[in-house]
Amino acid sequence: MQSPRKHWPTAATFSKSPVENWLQWSAWSWQSRKADKRTRRRRYRLHYSRRAWLAVLLCVQPSLLAAPVELVRESFDEGAARLPVITVMESLRQEQGTARSASLAGWRREGVQVGTLPIPQGALVVEYDFRAVRFGSQGQEFTSQTPSTHWYMLYADAGGRLHLHTRHEGQWVQREMSSSSLRLDTWYRATVSLTRTSIAVRIEEKAGNALVWESLKPVAMDDIGDEMTFILCDEAPKEEECSTEWDNLIVSTDDPALAKRFSAHLKALAQERDEQERRRRVAAELQKRGIALLPMPQEVQLRAGMYRLPKAPSLKAMQGCKDAEVAAVRTALKDVLGSEVRVVSGSADIVLRRMSGGQLANARLEQQYRLAVNPKGIAIEARSPQGFFYAAQTLCQLLDKAGSVPHVSITDAPAIENRLAMIAIDQGGFQVVDVDYWKRLLRELAKVKITHVMPYFEGAGFLYEKYPFITAKGENGFTRSKSRELSEYAHQRFIKIVPQQQCLGHSGAALHFEQLKDLRESGDVFCSSNPKTFEFFADLFDELVLAFPYGDYIHVGGDEFAHGFAQCPQCKARAEEIGKPGLYAEHMMHVRDLLKARNRDMMIWWHEQGYTEEAADRLAKDIVIFDWHYGNQPSYPSLDRLQKKGFVRTWATPAVTRYYDPGDDFDNTFGNIQGFLRAGAKANVPGECTCTWVQGIWGGRNIFELNLYALLWSAECAWNPVASDAELFHWKYAKLWLGLEGDGRGEEVRRAIHAPYGDAKEQKFWRDNRELEPIIGETPTATAKRIAERPEIVAEAQALLDLCANARRILEQWQKEVTRNRVTVDFLLNDVHIHEVAARKILAVNALSKAWIVSREKTPAERKETLAPILTQLQSLVADLNEIEAMYRRSVLEAGGGECGWGGWVPFITTGGIQFRAAEGRKGIEQALERIKASEGNGPVPANLP
Repeated sequence: MQSPRKHWPTAATFSKSPVENWLQWSAWSWQSRKADKRTRRRRYRLHYSRRAWLAVLLCVQPSLLAAPVELVRESFDEGAARLPVITVMESLRQEQGTARSASLAGWRREGVQVGTLPIPQGALVVEYDFRAVRFGSQGQEFTSQTPSTHWYMLYADAGGRLHLHTRHEGQWVQREMSSSSLRLDTWYRATVSLTRTSIAVRIEEKAGNALVWESLKPVAMDDIGDEMTFILCDEAPKEEECSTEWDNLIVSTDDPALAKRFSAHLKALAQERDEQERRRRVAAELQKRGIALLPMPQEVQLRAGMYRLPKAPSLKAMQGCKDAEVAAVRTALKDVLGSEVRVVSGSADIVLRRMSGGQLANARLEQQYRLAVNPKGIAIEARSPQGFFYAAQTLCQLLDKAGSVPHVSITDAPAIENRLAMIAIDQGGFQVVDVDYWKRLLRELAKVKITHVMPYFEGAGFLYEKYPFITAKGENGFTRSKSRELSEYAHQRFIKIVPQQQCLGHSGAALHFEQLKDLRESGDVFCSSNPKTFEFFADLFDELVLAFPYGDYIHVGGDEFAHGFAQCPQCKARAEEIGKPGLYAEHMMHVRDLLKARNRDMMIWWHEQGYTEEAADRLAKDIVIFDWHYGNQPSYPSLDRLQKKGFVRTWATPAVTRYYDPGDDFDNTFGNIQGFLRAGAKANVPGECTCTWVQGIWGGRNIFELNLYALLWSAECAWNPVASDAELFHWKYAKLWLGLEGDGRGEEVRRAIHAPYGDAKEQKFWRDNRELEPIIGETPTATAKRIAERPEIVAEAQALLDLCANARRILEQWQKEVTRNRVTVDFLLNDVHIHEVAARKILAVNALSKAWIVSREKTPAERKETLAPILTQLQSLVADLNEIEAMYRRSVLEAGGGECGWGGWVPFITTGGIQFRAAEGRKGIEQALERIKASEGNGPVPANLP
């Protein structure tokens, strides 16, 4: 059923003189009353009539007294034009002029997203029709996406009662609840009035306008800021648990100035979209000619013709070029060509010149370059060794198999100056820091123009010579000699290795040792009042400065510590005096002083509970703030908030969440990286950090090698976010990372890497990455119980096997064809194998459960015959689990893997939180096999499954 349409005035309606505006308003009101009496009565009575008469009495222009200005209207008609601030997500169904959402598994939000919207001085009024198809945990939901997903939320529970939650004074709690309930299959009209600091709600039936619920007064919430995004959706732990139809979405305001801002916002979005399309057309033209450039340069002009570059090309440096610039080009070309570049004084294949004039308006001058290829040869212009190095990397990507380069003109510079890849050494991954593996990693990241690499330490991953007892990995981890060797190697490729050492929370890897017990505030938080704490930090920094001589920063952490902060008597008393944010600021400034004395700048995490912003007036503004958000958000307003607090060195910080958060695909990761880095480039941030939390857990899947796919996407988005396009990236990844040529390679990457186990709607029990580990590790009896509690998992397991078969077919073909980075394909195939084993275990145990009941009544010979096929399946699973264990051992040297216990999070490890369970699962099946074989005799058969 489609709800009635409404027709309200737009901004253009009220653009004349006060008298003409008033006449228009009156005429419109009369027409509205004739056209739709019920609609006119409600809105005119509630919103406008008293204000209009007041305007007559006061002789004031009605538009200044909140005449409505419509910003957004969405009727969900198929084929209708849609404003760029409206996002209708993939799972939403549009039928007969309405949109229908349904909850996805794992509390994932998909529906109608609106934003970003500027916040007016007055109120932003959101109106929409909705009909509950099914109630659930949080159905019929109107909720914030930004500033965070938990700022305000209106939803109906499983009984249809309405709840309103807000975030106020840092606390997210329910503020109001309706006494009556909604009814299924009944259309309602919701009116939500939002200001920067409050929300008011009114719900009434469409037919008859009966009031269902109205908030008693505007409900307070923390300041939204200058913009926000909301979503209409259903949210629940189970798929299809709740469902809603939506219609007639209208957003209006009584702030005329906002209408102008919004119009300019839409214009800017349209211009951005046009520029994105222009750059995508250039990238698509390059693809047609088989040219993959990653990251995509800012300006590319292709011309007809090719220049043949010999295997040992010659190079000439024109007057003014420095030796370091020549060395940069030679290093880049040798890494790819494998041969030395000859430096000559006469004619040469490659000519280097110092750049002058003509730079891009937003260029990062040190990294800017121009590259021109014509029949006479190749010309490179740049201002620094780094710029020459990046030009040479682009040149290498232009080379075809025959060693020819297309005639082209490229002008290029990054959108974001500093581009950092963070690698978690201390949370279960990288049991062994292998120098050769890390050199390969540094070479590959240099090719895509990454500027910094950050190994993350909580204590266990770096061998501190003064405190060797805290280093669980010993000589296998980072040592001073390894660090210096890798730092030098990285420096030659314009990468700085910048260490991170947690110095507040996340420090259980060090603090659980008795030798450091005096420094504990709690189990994994350092005491801020003990002078010995900072003496300890000073010792660590002395060693890190020696180990990483080119790192201009040291990151000291500073997130997720509040649970154990300000607990000892001294810290508690100080916090009562100056507040916890004040104590946090004192701690961080003390650490900053230690680093300044060692000629290092300080990086910290933005504190997720607001301490960084609350303590802004007590923190130095030269601190680099990592503003971290790992969700696929439509906007990232925290960048603006931090910059306005004076933190001019705020960095955008997305993450590769693929292997440890719900979502067995790269969708959230790609959306988060692209969206955050586009927002960062717009905000002119000086840097970005893409995090890889490699924890080596959950079935052995989260190993570093598999995160590199997303780090290359990060390099694309940080250099040229406007041109970033996931579909084109898939094809470029296939060619540049794997050496795969030909049509259809991008689709193969999508099906074998990006989403090998189905799109979001196809994913079932494996949607949460952590679900595979218990299935693999548990006994057959536990799996049987799982099946009994949720029988549909059997059919889901078969569906998963079908998806795995498609991915396996692609990956096994790649193993025959790839010319680069074969190790990546091997471990992608291992990930498919882990899914297959989990699915096959479910099917085998289900078959065993049924056969066991039947076989108990049979003779031993008949029982043996009945169980034989299932025993074969179980024996095959044992062999599979042995193979997975072998691949995990291989990952230690070749892919950044780590066994249980080799890293940080010591309290988590010691309670069994981090463990690799393939061996456990294998032993469980082997024991079951022994018991089954024992039952083949003449004795009684146990009633329960082995």
